[in-house]
Amino acid sequence: MKNDIDINLNQVRQDIFYFKKDPTSDADNANLRNAFDRLNDLELSKSALAYFEFKKYRVEILSLHIEIVELFERYYIANYKPKQPYYMTIMPPQGAIDEPIFGSVNPDTIKDKNIREKYIKDIEENKKTGREIAFQGELARLKYELSAPNIESGEVASLELFIKRNYTFNLTNFIEVKDIINKSKLENKTKEKIIHDISKW
Repeated sequence: MKNDIDINLNQVRQDIFYFKKDPTSDADNANLRNAFDRLNDLELSKSALAYFEFKKYRVEILSLHIEIVELFERYYIANYKPKQPYYMTIMPPQGAIDEPIFGSVNPDTIKDKNIREKYIKDIEENKKTGREIAFQGELARLKYELSAPNIESGEVASLELFIKRNYTFNLTNFIEVKDIINKSKLENKTKEKIIHDISKW
């Protein structure tokens, strides 16, 4: 069991690393969601692990859950609306080339340098808009998964469920969790919410 946990935690860290390296590519790769799914599927067993191992893994998994929520908070834009519309095809300006246009055009066929450069810029800006729309769509899917155990708790629902399942609440455990949360880069309101919620258990 220990080997399985180590293998899965290494994969989670790798997925998070690749997300951090190029967040907007997550629209294609879903690294952060994959990290969360793998982490969420991990089962800690007190009976299968020595107590010190159980505690060590519990802290590692909690910290990774927190890091995923931190990254989600940093990049997710609620009710996202792109600054400009996205088009499946960007047409060059009228009269840019001397033949009928039925779709996108190779910029190299545009003789006028200024028109060509403007067209290239329009294409790049449209691609950027498309990537951002896709990225926010991927984060919205992650938000749904993070919130799935309890919609009312929002994106910390799965994190709180992990704490509830793996911590028998007493003062020592409460202080441990509170300390890990307070040292994290979560938004202050998120820290306050988690600490408030677990203090009622």
